[in-house]
Amino acid sequence: MKRKTMITKSCLKFMMVKERILYQTQIVNLQKSRDITFYDIPAYWSDDEIFQQLRDNVGFVEYMRTKKCYKYKTVRVTLRFSNEYEKIYKEGGVNVPLTRNGRQYFIRMFDSRLSYRNVKEKFRWQAVKRLDSDVQKDDVLVIKEYIKTYKAFFGKIIRVKGTRFIILYFIKEMDLMNAINESIKNNDLGQSLWIKKECDYIDENGELKELNR
Repeated sequence: MKRKTMITKSCLKFMMVKERILYQTQIVNLQKSRDITFYDIPAYWSDDEIFQQLRDNVGFVEYMRTKKCYKYKTVRVTLRFSNEYEKIYKEGGVNVPLTRNGRQYFIRMFDSRLSYRNVKEKFRWQAVKRLDSDVQKDDVLVIKEYIKTYKAFFGKIIRVKGTRFIILYFIKEMDLMNAINESIKNNDLGQSLWIKKECDYIDENGELKELNR
C-alpha cells in the first residue's frame, strides 16, 4: 500500500501506512498527537516546503494549515513530535531553528490552545540591538551568545536594509531591565540594548518607530 497524500494550497493532510509508522517509532513520540501553532515562518516559503521542513526536523506531521500575515506565515499543525522536540516542548521551549538554502531561521512554537493575546503577552518584554558590521559571526552563534549573556529566553535576528538587528525576549520586566543595565555597563553610549515595545518596528534608517494604529 502506497502513501496517500491530499494537498491543497492552504491545507496539507497526510495519511501514512502502518509500516511507515513502525519505522519511525525510534525517532518519533507516537503516544500523543499535539496541536501546535508555529509563528515567524517567512511568507515566501511554500506550503510544501514548510511541511517538509517540519517533517524532517520537528516530527511526524498529520495535518497542516497555513495563514499568511504580511511578511510571515502562521502555521497550525497536528503532529507527533520527535523525541527531542517532545522533551523541548514539555520543558516549555519555544525555539525551532530551521535551515533553508544554507541560512538558519528561528521560528516559535506554541500550544494552539493559547490565544494570540496569550502569545503576545509571553513575548511582551523585548530589547533590540543593532549588530556592528564587523560582527561576522553566524546568526546562530550570535543569538546563543546574547541569550546567555543577557539571560533572555528567546532571540532572533532580523535584517533591515542589509543591517542585522537582534531582538531578545524576556520572561519578566525585571529580567529586561537587568539586561538593559548590564548592556549599558558593557557598551559605549548608543551601542547598548534598547527597550522595544510590542508596537515598535525598525525603520529603513535603523531607528525604532511606534506603529501607528
